[in-house]
Amino acid sequence: MRKGYFTNHFVMQDVVHIEDPLGVFVTLIIGEEKALLYDTSFGIGNLKDHVSELTDLPLIVVNSHGHIDHLCGNYHFDQVFIHENDIPVSKQHTSKEMREVIIKQAKAKDILPEDFNEEAYLSMGPGNLIPIE
Repeated sequence: MRKGYFTNHFVMQDVVHIEDPLGVFVTLIIGEEKALLYDTSFGIGNLKDHVSELTDLPLIVVNSHGHIDHLCGNYHFDQVFIHENDIPVSKQHTSKEMREVIIKQAKAKDILPEDFNEEAYLSMGPGNLIPIE
């Protein structure tokens, strides 16, 4: 179901695949006391606001790995857990140059939200990464 920038695909009760317009999926698992967001997509749309429409539980955010389509939205969240070995690649994949590629793709598909701040987006790094083993 489409609501705003993202599309929700309800896989089963309390499990939602959230798709961005560039075709990247993240997964939200809603538990009884907390929710888990697995990956943060390209970061063009405000995923945090979107997730807050699906649950008001405390949120744990985890990156599966350090590639561009899994963590460029980290800056929307207070902290994001990632395996310690993926931190160096996450810094490369959230660089200004990599973000410029994402913006170019989004512009080509005419999917930038009206309130998108290109300058701010380009200056974001990998977010507040919390290393895990």
